[in-house]
Amino acid sequence: MSRDDLAATGRHRRVVLARGVVVHLAREMTTLSFPEIARHLGRSAHSSAHAAARRVRDMLDRGEEIPGDDRSPAVRSIRELVETVRRGVERRTRAAR
Repeated sequence: MSRDDLAATGRHRRVVLARGVVVHLAREMTTLSFPEIARHLGRSAHSSAHAAARRVRDMLDRGEEIPGDDRSPAVRSIRELVETVRRGVERRTRAAR
């Protein structure tokens, strides 16, 4: 998923989920507020960022799985997705130091 995809207004299921994971991890891994995160994602209102984080938190709490599609045919858990993205962010952060 590209940064442009995340900042665009598209509502495709993959993009909405990716934005939610970004917001969830931004709140966990930074000191940014929802309004700041929303601005970084090109959103004018923080309520969309807050709702996205809540949606991902609820999915994690329920242990939901993400069905595969043409790009990624394997079914994976939302927890696995979030942890994979978290490790990637941490790896990039360490490499940038």
